[in-house]
Amino acid sequence: TLTVQSLARELGVPTHVLSKAINAFFGKTFPELLHDYRLREAERMLVSANHRHLSIEGIAHESGFASLSAFYAAFKKQYSQTPAAYQKAH
Repeated sequence: TLTVQSLARELGVPTHVLSKAINAFFGKTFPELLHDYRLREAERMLVSANHRHLSIEGIAHESGFASLSAFYAAFKKQYSQTPAAYQKAH
């Protein structure tokens, strides 16, 4: 449920200022940055021994994806393989 508005509110800055700063620093919009972060977090969990107890669905949920299908589609687009195949290869 993280949004640029909620983050700006927490930081005490106007939304447009935060959005502009994110675009300038990362070269991405806030939703793109958040999406990339979630994928990197999922990737880390898939290969971490500390997260072996989690199912693929659990990893999707823990990394912030709203649905398993959205997670699979995003992961496959980014890494050219399914999360299960990635986990098995690593």
